[in-house]
Amino acid sequence: MFLNRPDLILIALPSQIYIVYQQLKVNNTTNALKCLFVGSIPFIIWEFFSLVYYGLPLPNTAYAKLNTGLPKYELMKQGILYYIDVIQFDPFTIGVIITALIASIVSRSILHKLLSFGVLLYLLYILKIGGDFMSGRFFAVPFFATALVVSSFNYHRLKNINIFFFIILLFGLSSININSPKVMRNGLVTASKDNIRGTGIADERKYYSSRKRSLFASLSNNYGLNYKESVYDTNIGNSYANVHTRKAGIGFFGVWHGPEHYIIDKCGLVDPLLSKIPQDFNTNWRIGHFVRSLPYGYKESIQSNKNLIINDDLSEYYDTIRSITRGDVFTLERLKHILYLNIGLYNHYIEEYLKFNTYKIEYLETQKIDISKLQAPKRSGHIWNQNTVIIKPEHYLVINLNTAMSIKSFDISYDHTDLYTVIFVNKDKIVENVRVYGQYGSTGLNRKEVLFDNPVIADEVFIVPEDGDEKYSIGHFIIGNSGD
Repeated sequence: MFLNRPDLILIALPSQIYIVYQQLKVNNTTNALKCLFVGSIPFIIWEFFSLVYYGLPLPNTAYAKLNTGLPKYELMKQGILYYIDVIQFDPFTIGVIITALIASIVSRSILHKLLSFGVLLYLLYILKIGGDFMSGRFFAVPFFATALVVSSFNYHRLKNINIFFFIILLFGLSSININSPKVMRNGLVTASKDNIRGTGIADERKYYSSRKRSLFASLSNNYGLNYKESVYDTNIGNSYANVHTRKAGIGFFGVWHGPEHYIIDKCGLVDPLLSKIPQDFNTNWRIGHFVRSLPYGYKESIQSNKNLIINDDLSEYYDTIRSITRGDVFTLERLKHILYLNIGLYNHYIEEYLKFNTYKIEYLETQKIDISKLQAPKRSGHIWNQNTVIIKPEHYLVINLNTAMSIKSFDISYDHTDLYTVIFVNKDKIVENVRVYGQYGSTGLNRKEVLFDNPVIADEVFIVPEDGDEKYSIGHFIIGNSGD
């Protein structure tokens, strides 16, 4: 179970601990530990191989999806929505799970109780991590485990046996009208535009079935690409001329294009560097798709097969990643990097990178403006390019404050689709930085006020576009002095 998906160990762990405990009681300790070791051999072999070859004990996707940088309460809210989704669209599954949990309370079988306890741990884990973007996916194994409890439960000893059958029947009948895809004569599912719900949770079965991607479907696709194209014919050499940045669909895209193309996955699922960089919190995130901002110089690093990352701390960290993922497997230097990475001795590079952002300013071109030109407030929803300052792509805005100021707060309006970093500089040194984000569902400009815990002394302010549609604009920027 662990080798299939490591977090599923939560379901089996209570039962396994109990079995080991029972073995220690009936056998001597040596024999019990021998049995435990023999049963753990597949796990030990795989973890050893994973550490030596990949450099990490867990799949890269685990680091990308659990290292989100999002507040715990945001993930918890999304986890609640995931529960609501399965109740609404697949009540039979949740009905079987609830029935088994109730049955295990009155069951005389200790294994029923332990298996149900493991399922309960996993259900809490689902809540903690925010669930998933695939509707019902994380409830599949809990459903199977609890179905074992329900099917092996001795109902004859219960006086109120009808209660359990009533619960199952109730959820079973309620599932008849669930909004699940309808199977047509050709075996395909009718496509619709609402595969992704407003919660960010999607009916993936409907999505893939409607595109002929089921097990027995044709290998043809809807993107105009020919799967017959060989993916092994081209040697990439020492650099990647064709570097693509994508947020989704990297598997199909990579197979169809072949190894002469390199895909930078902004969600970090297959990227050993981006998976270690948390997504900054914004109101536009989607569960399972935690998009990272590319560090400056990273794409150029991939294109040239050299470390050209601008930030010094991240550059040091990337050297380590390159050594682990691209170096000779059995060198002492690489094995040392693997050890240090996994015990956290390199974490300070990421911490420093996040502390003072992702770049050196000289990487971009400048647009300069006096702060007096940005004093007319713009309300939220103001047209993004009407009486605003347009920031060109590959540029950042330098606001001249004319003198060093003690800043307690600032009020800013900016295009709602973009991510910006506001950097405060004093005597050519960065003293503080704040990120501001777009607002999901809004239009035009967003307006935001930011308060500092302690006054910031600055004589310039840099506004750096980090991500968006390249239609960058600033409506106003008004400083609140500490003496106000």
